[in-house]
Amino acid sequence: MCFYCNYIVKTMKLVCFSNTGQMPLLMNMLNSAVKVGIPIEMFDVYILDDEQDSANYGTRKFADYCRIKMECILNSLQRDPEVLWVDTDIVFLENCLDDIQSYGGDIVIQDDLWSPCCGFFLARRTKMTIQVLQTITNKIRIGETNRGKLADDQSWFQGIYIKNPVVVSKLPVVHYPNGDVYFVEENRSLAKMFHNNCIIGADKKIERFKKINRWDPTPLDLPNIRKVGEPVIQTL
Repeated sequence: MCFYCNYIVKTMKLVCFSNTGQMPLLMNMLNSAVKVGIPIEMFDVYILDDEQDSANYGTRKFADYCRIKMECILNSLQRDPEVLWVDTDIVFLENCLDDIQSYGGDIVIQDDLWSPCCGFFLARRTKMTIQVLQTITNKIRIGETNRGKLADDQSWFQGIYIKNPVVVSKLPVVHYPNGDVYFVEENRSLAKMFHNNCIIGADKKIERFKKINRWDPTPLDLPNIRKVGEPVIQTL
């Protein structure tokens, strides 16, 4: 492996999470990373056994998955100073890790336009980062509502980071587009990756991937698999 890759591996981990029923989406994301030169060894892959169904936005299960996600990130931050969270409905178009690391702040995050997007963000091991992620985790765990509604990690993040002295850098939408920008507006020419969000249902996401020839669920050997149980993760 090249010196550059060795340096990145020592300073950053990429973290993702899936249940056993959604492995094709996970493999599609990982295959896209490998194709652009991101080593599979950089990924901590958290797998939740015995859960076959996907979780749709706004449900209790979706909120629970968001809590697990925060706990996985906190767990990986115990070992690595920088952790890049990557949702399974993301596709890498180039190796953009050095670009992401070039942004300052405690957290570097995709911009969903209405809110920072918790589906793709770099978390640095700082006091404020850990405080924000633990606060979100705790609020979801106890079932606290936000404006009378069950809230996920992104809804909590939007309110919490504004009220705390955590430094947040938003990635430019033209390089890191969400689903609306990439698929609806078709603003694609400068994209370094894209996030197939803003649509509900795994089947619909897969259909969109297939239409643009970005679907490759070929199984990969995963060197860093971490099984998730209950309680999920010991946090910092």
